[in-house]
Amino acid sequence: YMSRRVVIGILILLIISVLGGIAALLLYNARTKEDVLPIPTFSPLPVSDPTADTDNDGLSNGDEKIWGTNPADGDTDKDGYMDGEEVQNSHNPTIASPNDKLPVGFKPNQNTTPLNPAAPTTTSFDSYFSDSVDVTGGNKNLTQEYGRTIPDKDKSPVTLNAYIANQPIVTNLPVLNNTAIQTEASSPTNIAEYIRVAGNLEPISDRARLTIALNDFFKSHDTYGFSTFADSVTSFQTNVKNIPVPEDAIQYHKLIIGYTELLTVTFKQIVNYPNDQVKALVAIRQLDAIDRQYYPLLLQEQERLLSLSQ
Repeated sequence: YMSRRVVIGILILLIISVLGGIAALLLYNARTKEDVLPIPTFSPLPVSDPTADTDNDGLSNGDEKIWGTNPADGDTDKDGYMDGEEVQNSHNPTIASPNDKLPVGFKPNQNTTPLNPAAPTTTSFDSYFSDSVDVTGGNKNLTQEYGRTIPDKDKSPVTLNAYIANQPIVTNLPVLNNTAIQTEASSPTNIAEYIRVAGNLEPISDRARLTIALNDFFKSHDTYGFSTFADSVTSFQTNVKNIPVPEDAIQYHKLIIGYTELLTVTFKQIVNYPNDQVKALVAIRQLDAIDRQYYPLLLQEQERLLSLSQ
């Protein structure tokens, strides 16, 4: 998981050049000497004093590294709650509330404690889904909206960066109706067969491929890598939808179908960069957020199912 976050972090280093290019377009070739403010980020670094709590947020520097939080910022996700307080109350300190509730037994970067099947579903699972979620991101052209809402005299890479950072992103998953799931009784054999197909996450988590797609996008605005990624995720989702689902795997099944649905739309928004540059960059933010929130849960659910397939 941490290596995936490092890959996603590449976008932070490269996004400045893209923002500058879009700003130039929106400013009708006006010249500016302002630097683009970097989107706040951080990377896991060696901890010199793991027992100290540099930012007094209730998490030691060592725990900050484990959770992926910023040891110099007490509220990493800027939602008004200290990182230590969020961890103490089973909330993700890197995802802003209200959609940051962690399942019972969740351990960052570990899968040693499976999800508790007896845990209340309203807080440990169902809260990740919404009946009314619009995964498309809406019909607004955000590039045109920026052009209309920001006065020409204020247009700059700085204001563009702030505009992108303030746009809402979708983190709830669409709900998969139970009638769309072909269920079967759970047995070690059935679960193992299901995981053989649905547990192969390479089509949606190929780190090397994602690195190439990000580099091509930020260096030359080439979206081909994300287009092929979207095709791979769609194909994977189709295969998973068409297999019987053991009763013990229903939770994982809903999670993987909802996640791939949102992931595909996010990739397609990036691919639509030529028509809406701003929305494509908002989609990059969304990609980072949903990767942080759902990929660890998928791995944890996988671990639970593997233990049942023995």
